[in-house]
Amino acid sequence: MYVGKEFKFSLLWHFARKNLFRTLLVSLAVCILYEIVGWKWIGISFIPIATIGTAVAFYVGFKNNQAYDRLWEARKIWGGITNTSRSFTAMLIAVVPDKDIQREFLYRHISWVNILRLQLRKIIPWATSKEDLHQTFLSEKMNWNNLKPV
Repeated sequence: MYVGKEFKFSLLWHFARKNLFRTLLVSLAVCILYEIVGWKWIGISFIPIATIGTAVAFYVGFKNNQAYDRLWEARKIWGGITNTSRSFTAMLIAVVPDKDIQREFLYRHISWVNILRLQLRKIIPWATSKEDLHQTFLSEKMNWNNLKPV
């Protein structure tokens, strides 16, 4: 999934250049055969194109609605995690008197939320690694070998 703010043509060209090139060649060949060579039988009526276009529009509309529903559900779940984290932090500060234990629990919780974020977004390894995280957020007892993207 692409989550960047900008979408440049160079990115499209990088991933789809073969398909774009093939489509361009077929389109040029049909145009040349129709206009220059005079093969008028190659032409297609507007009616099947409009019918297929309408069907594709309905299909894409339903797929877009499904994607939006999944996004909204994920936002609700993430909001629940955020609210629970705030409540956990407030309760931890109110109940646990020892500042060192508070700090250890809070850093573990921050680490868990960050690891969850990385696993859900499936960040590529060279973009964010455990070495990039501040060392106080990490615990030596954590088993990093079990934390693999789903």
